[in-house]
Amino acid sequence: MPDDQPNSKSQIENTPVPTVVTAAPIDLQSGSTTPTGGRAAFRDLKRQLSPEDLTSPGTQKMILEMLSDVEAERNDLKEFETKFHEVDKRCAVMEEKLHSNAINEIIVGVGTTVGGIILGLSQVLWSANVYIGIIMIVFGLLLIVGSAIARIKFK
Repeated sequence: MPDDQPNSKSQIENTPVPTVVTAAPIDLQSGSTTPTGGRAAFRDLKRQLSPEDLTSPGTQKMILEMLSDVEAERNDLKEFETKFHEVDKRCAVMEEKLHSNAINEIIVGVGTTVGGIILGLSQVLWSANVYIGIIMIVFGLLLIVGSAIARIKFK
């Protein structure tokens, strides 16, 4: 028999157990897990309940109390979730209004500016041709008045 294989019960018990990396360390001998984080005082406590522990009325009452606490916390979180979604919708609507207001301001500004430029150029074109000057004045005024109406309508 080769030397690298255990041949007695004591050698089998002393053989190192391979470790498995998990989120919570697992004690391979007892099968219990030790939680990571939380309170340091409770970190090394055994967390699994045996069938005898589950038949105890005190354990059952504690589990039911913990369950009702978790359900109450869940209900509170549901309210916050509902409120969050309502506020998120309102925020999205306000952002869209802000975006459309910015576009409208740009349109009004460009219309007013172009209308003013056309009115200014109409004086130069008036001396060359009266009809073109009149057309430019009308077109410039239409742009300025249209921009003013757009500003009033989009507010």
